[in-house]
Amino acid sequence: MSFDVFFSYARKDPTDIVAEVYDRLTENGISVWWDVKEMTQREPTFTEEIGLIIKKVKRLVLFIGPGMAESEYVDAEWRYARACGVKVYPLIIRHSENGGRTLDLVPQRLRKMHIRDLTDPGSRNVELDKLIRDLTEELRPLAPLLNVPALPNGYVERNVYLDTLVDRFFGQGSDSI
Repeated sequence: MSFDVFFSYARKDPTDIVAEVYDRLTENGISVWWDVKEMTQREPTFTEEIGLIIKKVKRLVLFIGPGMAESEYVDAEWRYARACGVKVYPLIIRHSENGGRTLDLVPQRLRKMHIRDLTDPGSRNVELDKLIRDLTEELRPLAPLLNVPALPNGYVERNVYLDTLVDRFFGQGSDSI
């Protein structure tokens, strides 16, 4: 089965909001890969399946809360998605604890993106409607590069090394990390 969206979240953060977002998206015809619903077996392994699904989707919904900041899995998921050209949609589902700034929870590379705040139940439906609109719009192709210098003489494409590293990280190689 193919999916439109991958959910990346930390189990320490409130999964009731994740479930609410899942319900709203699926009610609107958006197919979502969420481990709670889709992983019924452990073959392939957890990290192998995540890597395979992320390569196939075009969008990843990143749920941001204090647990996300501590989760190596969530960090690896959104970074891998970006490397694969998957569009990331950050959603704040819990504010920072101990009076810290919520923005501090957002990875630096994502701070300039539009981040939806789902922490207020009163405005959550409006924000979810906007998210659904965004997820159902056709993704625009990347623009051609203009005024970008050519690669230097002697440049060697090293995708094999990158693919090997990614496969090792996600447990797809014989000598997984």
